[in-house]
Parts: sequence; C-alpha cells; structure tokens
Amino acid sequence: MIQRCRVAGFNFDFCLPDGHPLCLELDNYLPFSCSEAGDFRLRCFDEVRPAEGYGMSVAGTDSGVRIGLAPSPESPVLATLELNSGYSSGVLSMIPSCADFPAACKFALDTALMVQFAFYTASRGGLLLHASAVVTDGHGVAFLGKSGTGKSTHSRLWTRNIPGATLLNDDNPVVRLFPGDVLVYGSPWSGKTHCYKPVSAPLRGLVRLRQAPFNSIGRLEDVDAYLAISSSVSAFHLEGMRDLLHESVSSLVQRIPVYRLDCLPNAEAAQLCHEFFLVSLANIHPEELWPRST
Repeated sequence: MIQRCRVAGFNFDFCLPDGHPLCLELDNYLPFSCSEAGDFRLRCFDEVRPAEGYGMSVAGTDSGVRIGLAPSPESPVLATLELNSGYSSGVLSMIPSCADFPAACKFALDTALMVQFAFYTASRGGLLLHASAVVTDGHGVAFLGKSGTGKSTHSRLWTRNIPGATLLNDDNPVVRLFPGDVLVYGSPWSGKTHCYKPVSAPLRGLVRLRQAPFNSIGRLEDVDAYLAISSSVSAFHLEGMRDLLHESVSSLVQRIPVYRLDCLPNAEAAQLCHEFFLVSLANIHPEELWPRST
C-alpha cells in the first residue's frame, strides 16, 4: 500500500508491502493524507538485512548515505535506512531478529520518515524540532529542552492555565522559514501524546526550559540562542546535517526571540512565561516592565 502525506507544505509517500501489520497502524499519518505525489518517498520492509552497531549512525555510500536506526545510543541497530544523494528516495529494511515484531517495525517506520524528512527539508527552510509546541491567540510558542526537562509538562500547564491555549504537537513540530514569516506546524510525530494536527501558526517564541527551585525568565542572544535551538533540532548531530542546517538555525535566531525559562512545574511558571511572551509581542523589551523572577 502507498500512503501519501503533506506535512508543513512538504509532500511525501511511503510504501508498505500489502498486508503488512503496519497497514492498520497508521493513525498518526491519516490526518496528513493528501492525493499529490511526494517530494520524497520511502519504500519499507521489502528486504531483511543484517546490521551491526549501536545507536544512530550515518555512513556514506556510493549513491548517498546509510543510516542505522536504534532507540537509544546504547541500543543495537534495529533497521537501516538508505537514502540517495538528494534524500528524495529511501529504502528501509529491518534486521532479521526484529522483522516480525510490529512495535519494532513501527519504531523503524516513524524514525526513518522523521530522519528522511529532516535530511530532505534541511536545505529547504525546514527544521524538525524536538520540542513541545502550543498555540495561543493565533501565535505559536515552542518549548525546548533535554529529555526529562518538562517540555510536555509545561505545555500542559499552558493549556490548563492560559485561556485559549491549545497543544499543537508534543514532540516533533516542524518550523518553516519563509521570506515573510516563520511558521510552526503540527506533524505525525508527537511522542507518546496523540496530537496529530495538520495545522500551523506563526512562530513567535522559542523557550529553552531548565528545572530550578524558582521561576525566572530572560532572553538568550547570539551564540547562546544558537546553541539552545541547534541542540533541539532533530538529526543536527548526525554527520553531514550540521552544515545543511546551519543557515536555517542562524536565520531563526535572528528572526524569532529565544528565551530561557528556569522553572518549577507549576502554574506560576506558565503564567510568567505567557506574560513575558505577550510583552515581547508588543515589541517592548520585557525586562523593562517585568521582574525576572517569581
């Protein structure tokens, strides 16, 4: 079967063998279904191939790149993704010991599509972020941070305590840079949260979270802002991706304010961040009006 999707204005196709168990496990992709042919395409599970090593890895081939897919740096490779030199065509194969396990196949499919999406869109103004994003008053805000920092918790605090705030995506929203604006989009990849919305909003702020025994917020500039964003861009650490993504990350730093929020997991943290965000939208320097801590 062939599934066609449109995410953040990019079309892609993926093909599963007829009757494959995953043909009934594609709920996250269905809201993004479209009829147009893909800008890039992925063929899945036609072959079973052995693989070695641990963690994600990238190696050059005569025709493109080969990427080993694994759930964590300590986990063995479960599948390999081979992409052509332009990243528009890919082949995904499982290792023999995992080929008959639907959960392993689902991990491989989702991860392969995210990686191919990141590679293909990197030079086309697209950034796949490891973040949680909300929309409030028609504007998008994305929360960044290391795993376990509390990105999902902070988004929930916004949706519960900021009137009108809604969750856009809880793990991998997409940012696109256009000449006149920067938009943040929902995607089929939202971690453990079933939030698959084919919608977008103007991105108006990026917030790097850090756990603390108090609530305090301030703006990051220049190198600090660049590092805050780049460390949250999917596949940025993979060989060859940094050069492709550098221009987009640099442009994003110049166009969208980046903040750091040291915070507790409480309503006051969300309210402080929201107030700071509202003032920044009014083109007033927030620190001239607001105390930095609560």
